[in-house]
Amino acid sequence: MIRKAGGVMGYSELLFYGGLLLMAAALALGFLALIVLKIQASRLRRTLNREYGPQSGKPSVPGNLDG
Repeated sequence: MIRKAGGVMGYSELLFYGGLLLMAAALALGFLALIVLKIQASRLRRTLNREYGPQSGKPSVPGNLDG
């Protein structure tokens, strides 16, 4: 049991609040990863456009039967 100012926190409360904390941390890290990946994609796109020119038309996908 963990003692707190208002009394004792049981194991079920500890698991509940610990799970909430882990979910909040995962959400925050997910948003951080999303921002970092967007920045990296933008830099890569800029570099590729500078070296090879802007992409024209629809990209060719292997196995695409549309033409």
